[in-house]
Amino acid sequence: MLKEIGAVPNDTVVLKENSLYINGHCQSITVSSQDSRGGELFPYPTPLVISNDNFWLVSDPAQGFDSRYFGPINRSAFTHVARPIF
Repeated sequence: MLKEIGAVPNDTVVLKENSLYINGHCQSITVSSQDSRGGELFPYPTPLVISNDNFWLVSDPAQGFDSRYFGPINRSAFTHVARPIF
């Protein structure tokens, strides 16, 4: 799974009105109620402040499966870091 870090420790995350807000700023990512096969999706309960050693992951396209649905991820779960080469 390749995801971008959207929020870091001490950031506040809120999912409301089908939108993602990080520290009060609306992101260009929506929150869906169904996956691509029509299965029901449940957003992770917010508001929440990201705790130490945890990160909120986001993905592109906006319809991707990320922390909007499975919540913050602990740093210990990261196995690699991807960096652009250009």
